[in-house]
Amino acid sequence: MDRRFLVNFVLETAGKREKRVEQARNLVEAARQDIATAAWQVRGGVRTSLLDLWAAEGRLRLVERRETVQAQIVTLLEGRFGAGETSALDVARERINLSQARLSLRDTERQAAEARARLAAALGVPVRAIESVKLSLAVFDRPAETPDVNDLAAGSLRRKALQERTDVLGLLAEYEAAQSGLRLEVAKQFPNITLGPGYTYDQGFDLYTFGLSVDLPIFNQNQGPIAEAEARRKEAAARFVALQAKIIGDIDRAIASYRGGTRAVATADTLLQGQMRRRQQIDRSFRLGEVDRLAVLTTDLEQAVIELARFEAIVQQREALALIEDALQHSMFDGGSLYIRLPEKMPDNVLTNASQ
Repeated sequence: MDRRFLVNFVLETAGKREKRVEQARNLVEAARQDIATAAWQVRGGVRTSLLDLWAAEGRLRLVERRETVQAQIVTLLEGRFGAGETSALDVARERINLSQARLSLRDTERQAAEARARLAAALGVPVRAIESVKLSLAVFDRPAETPDVNDLAAGSLRRKALQERTDVLGLLAEYEAAQSGLRLEVAKQFPNITLGPGYTYDQGFDLYTFGLSVDLPIFNQNQGPIAEAEARRKEAAARFVALQAKIIGDIDRAIASYRGGTRAVATADTLLQGQMRRRQQIDRSFRLGEVDRLAVLTTDLEQAVIELARFEAIVQQREALALIEDALQHSMFDGGSLYIRLPEKMPDNVLTNASQ
C-alpha cells in the first residue's frame, strides 16, 4: 500500500505578489470611481430635467401674461371698431397677434408637460407620481454660485476638473492598474522557486522527502505577455488623453456660453429698466388724460415681450451654468459640492505616469 502526501510551497521572486496586490487595488479604485461617475450622470440628468421644468413653468407664466394683455387689446379695438373709431385692418392685425400668442401658450404648455415627463423618467417614477407634487425650483432663480465672467479663468477650471473629476480619477486608476500589470509581466521573467516537502508510506516504511524545483526561464523571456501589457497601458493612457481633451473642450464651451448668456441678461435688464420707466411715464400721462387705455395696454404688451426675452436669456445663462457644473462635477445651484469624494486617494505620481 502506497500513501503519499505532498505539499508545495511557491516562493515568488521579483515582488510578483506585491505587484498583483497593487494591480487589484488600482482596479478596485477604478471601479469605485466608475460608481461615482455613474452617480454624477444620474444627478446631472435629474438636474437637467428640473432646469427644463423651471424654464417651461417660468415661460408659461410670462406667455400667459402676454396672451392676457393681447386679448384685452383685441377686446378694446373690437369695441372701437363697433363704434367706428378704428379700422378693420387694425383689429385684424391684433387678432392675428392674439392667435399667435394663444398658439405659443399651447406650445409652452406642451413643453411644460414634456419637462415633467422627462423629470419623472430621470427619477424613475411614473408621471402621476409627481403631478400632484409641488416642486421647489427656487434654486434656479438664485443659484448658489454665479461666477463673475471676469473671474472665470479657463486654466484654473481645467486644473480643478482634471484633479477632481471622478471619471479622470477612474481612468488614472486604470492606468495604474495597467502599469502594475506591466511590472508583473516583467517580473515573470524571473523564475519562482518551489519547495515540496512530503510524506510517503511505501511497503511499511515511512519516508520523508524534500523537493526543490525552479521554473525554467521562458525562451523568449515572456516578451509576448509583456508586449500585451504594454499595449494595455498605452491604451489606458490614450483614453485618458482623449478624456482630457474632451474636458478641456467642454470647459471652454461652457465658459463661452456663460459669458454670452451673462451679457444677454445684462442687455435684457437694461431694456427692461427702460421699458419700466416708459411704463411709469405712460401711467402718469393716462392719469392726466393725455393718453388712452390702448396706450397703457400697448406698453404692457411691450413690457411682457421684453420680460419674456429677458427670461429666455436667464434660461440660457442657467443652462451654461449647468454646463460648467457638468464639466467640473461641482454643484453650482444648491450651495454645496455634490462631488463624490472617496476616502482613498490616488498616488501623487499618477499624473506624471499617465503622461509618459
